[in-house]
Amino acid sequence: MTKILSQNFTLILWVSLMASSFVVSEIILPYSDPVITTCLRFTLASIVMMPFMWKSYSRLFNIKILFQYSIISLLLVLFFLVFFESLKTTSAMRTSVIYTLLPLLSVVITYVGLKLITPKSKLLGFVLGTVGAAWVLIIFNQEDSSFYQWHLGDGIFLIACCCMTSHVMLIKNGSQTFHRPKALY
Repeated sequence: MTKILSQNFTLILWVSLMASSFVVSEIILPYSDPVITTCLRFTLASIVMMPFMWKSYSRLFNIKILFQYSIISLLLVLFFLVFFESLKTTSAMRTSVIYTLLPLLSVVITYVGLKLITPKSKLLGFVLGTVGAAWVLIIFNQEDSSFYQWHLGDGIFLIACCCMTSHVMLIKNGSQTFHRPKALY
């Protein structure tokens, strides 16, 4: 029971951090270079995670594992770099609407890349969640007529979402392509 609570708390924390990153990134953008900000974020995260990684991987560490996890991490870094670039020509609200497509993009890219078929019940949940989230965000912006026009930043952010879905696909494929220590699972 405590493991389920711990997992749910971790998931809520992750979703909160991801959701707040849209607004925080838009506020920070005029004051900081996106590359420097992303580098700082991932450097700090690496420093914080290093003790956990060292404990879990010290006996299994090798260059192949480092390379494989670097590829997975690179896609996440690219997501944030491209996200910052998109905010130069679009708004955080618009990117958050596009971000609601991420679960469906993940299903499509995972099917194309891994030939994994998502169960119909989960697919229905993804579709309903995407439609519901997009609907709430669109209703919230109904007075803003420019909200319904496509901007360059919207297309750029869609590329960022493809980086994120590729990141998700590689994580899903981790047990087949990448070595995953049993100590963590």
